Amino acid sequence: MSRGNKCVYYLCGKNPRHNANLSLFGFPKDLERSRQWIKNSGNTDLIHLEIEDLRKKKICSDHFLADDYLNFSKKILKRSAVPVPYEPVVPFHVRSPKKLYTYPYKSSENMCNLDPSSISNYKSTPLSPSSFKTPVKQKLSFIDNSDSCCLNFESPKSIHLLTPTKTNLTIGSKDNTPILTPKTRSWLDSTLNMPESSSNFEKQIQKLTETTKKQSNYIKKMKERMEFKQKVISNKRSTIAKLKKNLKNSRHLFKNKNIFNSSSFPSTDSQTLVKMQIRQNISRKPWTNLEKDFSLRLYYKSPSAYKFLRSTKINLPGLATIKRWVGASKFRPGFNSNLYQQIKMKVSSMTYEETFCTLIFDEMKIKRFLEYSKVLDTVEGFEDLGTFGRTSAMASQAMVFMIRGIYSSWKLPVSYFLSSTSMKATTLSEIILEQINQLMTCKLHVKAIVCDQGPNNRSALTKLGFTKDKPWIEVNGNKIFSVYDVPHLIKNIRNNFLSSDFIFKNNKVSFQDIKKTYMIDKSSSTSRSLLKITDSHINPGPFKKMSCKLALQIFSKSMFATMRTCIMTQELKSPTAAHTAEFVKEINNLFDCLNSQSLYCSNPYKCAISEERPLIRLQLEEAKRWCSQLKKCKGHGRPYTFDGLEWTINAILGVYEEQKKIGFHYLLTARLNQDAIENSFSVFRQKGGYNNNNPTARAFRITFKMMTKMHLMKPSIASNCGADNDHNILEVDSYTNVLENNDNNDDLMDSSSLSFSFDDDESIEIPMVSLSKCSDKYFSGYLGKKCIEKFNCKKCQQFMLTATPINFSDEDYLIFCRAYGSKSGHFGLNVPTDDFTNYISHCQKLLAKIVLKTPHKLQIGLSVKKLIVKKIWPNLDIDSECTSHLEFVTMHLIECKLLRDFNWKSRNMKVQTLSKLKILKNV
Repeated sequence: MSRGNKCVYYLCGKNPRHNANLSLFGFPKDLERSRQWIKNSGNTDLIHLEIEDLRKKKICSDHFLADDYLNFSKKILKRSAVPVPYEPVVPFHVRSPKKLYTYPYKSSENMCNLDPSSISNYKSTPLSPSSFKTPVKQKLSFIDNSDSCCLNFESPKSIHLLTPTKTNLTIGSKDNTPILTPKTRSWLDSTLNMPESSSNFEKQIQKLTETTKKQSNYIKKMKERMEFKQKVISNKRSTIAKLKKNLKNSRHLFKNKNIFNSSSFPSTDSQTLVKMQIRQNISRKPWTNLEKDFSLRLYYKSPSAYKFLRSTKINLPGLATIKRWVGASKFRPGFNSNLYQQIKMKVSSMTYEETFCTLIFDEMKIKRFLEYSKVLDTVEGFEDLGTFGRTSAMASQAMVFMIRGIYSSWKLPVSYFLSSTSMKATTLSEIILEQINQLMTCKLHVKAIVCDQGPNNRSALTKLGFTKDKPWIEVNGNKIFSVYDVPHLIKNIRNNFLSSDFIFKNNKVSFQDIKKTYMIDKSSSTSRSLLKITDSHINPGPFKKMSCKLALQIFSKSMFATMRTCIMTQELKSPTAAHTAEFVKEINNLFDCLNSQSLYCSNPYKCAISEERPLIRLQLEEAKRWCSQLKKCKGHGRPYTFDGLEWTINAILGVYEEQKKIGFHYLLTARLNQDAIENSFSVFRQKGGYNNNNPTARAFRITFKMMTKMHLMKPSIASNCGADNDHNILEVDSYTNVLENNDNNDDLMDSSSLSFSFDDDESIEIPMVSLSKCSDKYFSGYLGKKCIEKFNCKKCQQFMLTATPINFSDEDYLIFCRAYGSKSGHFGLNVPTDDFTNYISHCQKLLAKIVLKTPHKLQIGLSVKKLIVKKIWPNLDIDSECTSHLEFVTMHLIECKLLRDFNWKSRNMKVQTLSKLKILKNV
């Protein structure tokens, strides 16, 4: 709905500014529906508009039936609503006394030089009175001199319009290529009976007036009369302008609006808050959607802060208003009938593909605490399973169920249950079936259920009939697949890998190879390759072992490229190193295939599953084979996570095959994980403005209620998964917001060798080509790319980068390994020149010396830059025009190094502190 346009329905033109209860609705995105809107509106000026221009046009609520709305206030249309068809006036012949018509033209040459024979190409149709319009805001010009062309004609007893003959038309296309499909031709034929547009009428009048040049004396009289009328109108306009000016000066609201519009705001929320303060207290204007959303999020973050702001006379909605917005439903544990009614109403306006969804469930720890609720007249905090019963045991777990769209970005928490311990498998299996039936009643198509590999979850799925080879069951004739959350599976593989070596493709792989690679990279005095890896990744504590993020960073392409580079430079001589690197690569590619978020991506493994991308299916089939043979060297049992990974691959391929049968040609596998519910848990823990890891049962209920009604907050940065970017399906309105340097050598040149030892006292001598030099090459290529993208300087490009060579040198190996398109010859970074690489290496060593001695110094980055300019720049052969470009590269290098180094040191310092506290606790 919009209030800034007028209705384009034929002969309507209404505006909400002059009609208080009027609403405007934009044209739909769907081409077929927008054509139906054009046809019913009767406005032929809309036929040739592009889809972007058509979306800006509006039709008012007077042209829709009462059944076309979702609510009584006529603010929201159904998705299938179309305007009432326009009933055209029956054409008739105009018979009137002789009159003279004049039409102004800016160019007299075009009028006088027009060939009258061109009119023969047109057909004549009778003129409809409704189509005769005078151009708006355009003065009539009457010209006496001979230089101008004055067009006069006598109105005939019967006026006929001249319409063009049929030509090829281009509808909804930016180019000039005619596209007349049978469907388009049928639609165009249906528009032949529409009223004649004003623009066509003006063209027809123009062609008629070109044939008449008589009765000029009468036109002169009309000119004098019109000049007199124009003087009268001008006087009236000046009077109106004075009245408007007086009215504007008499109202304080207009002054506030001018101040508001002329100010710049750093964010939408700050602008909304200021706008709320200049509201007049006497006005009963309702709060806008932006104001509602801001107020609810502020109240949700901290109710006490919200009350404090209101006590200081900050203009905010009252507490009663906040409670009314949230809704009257109590949201007790169990299934909420009112919520399902709202879902059913929402689904009725959704498209077919939007109704496909997944059911996600997971448990969250809550605090054992009893509270009396006056609203519910119940003591909250006891075990409450809704229709499955309530006991006297105190609740410590909350099982939450959420639905999430597969082909559209929406999500919604639908129910929760409180239990004293982890929910029993029998009860959980019954709740899952009942939940699926409730959603099917709402006309939603549940295709998969997603959960982690908790013991009760595995038992519940087994009781329902799911198996590894047959990960689906039928509910009311529909196949429902079960999928384990992929990030949790990778985390469990990492935890098993920490304690034991694996047998991968009949070869032994070891986590010690990853640890040694990290130690080699950590000892670098200049650039590092593993920028995100810290001691927490290599030696995780109990809580760090629960982090999916740390596990996924271990099995990354950066780790694989770094290991391969260390093997090439012979710094990593373990017999299992090559196989471990291959294992890391396979896990990374598998995760990319099971976490695709777009149809196309530069990384071929991150594309959606489709027939156009057979590589994804081949990779999944290959992963099934090696996963079925994956074993642990220690222990006799096979970990559940190995079977769970194979189970999930079978389920995802099954979902794709089922969806392909009903017309869907792709599947985004990232929609089949539980990131949405993990992010919701992160929001639950933010209730009250602090990190409340274990909310009480009452706090959980209130948070669940507000979370369901409004999309209030973003998940915490420290959440255990990536952002899902989904919006709440029932929200008010969707809007659409490390390196440690320890080089003590005085020489600025690279040392030929460096010795260090691991925990097993194994000493390795770094050869001339090392991981440090390869990292310097990669970092130099990155900085050169940034400079060329910013300045596009050919001289800098010759100094910094070279074309991709046919044969890579050993120092370029890291660039080769980290490029996704290395097999096809396409690389993300060009190879830097030796001079530029030496410059970057010298700058890093000089920076390391200064930071090592005076890390507390103010303006440390500027000091390093001045020293680099003084000591290193004189030895460079660069053009004077490129000085500013090299300065940009130098500052970018300093900023990257300082940010990464101190961030990495701080994180490692925290890990070391926690280790000391653990030792003291044991003592």
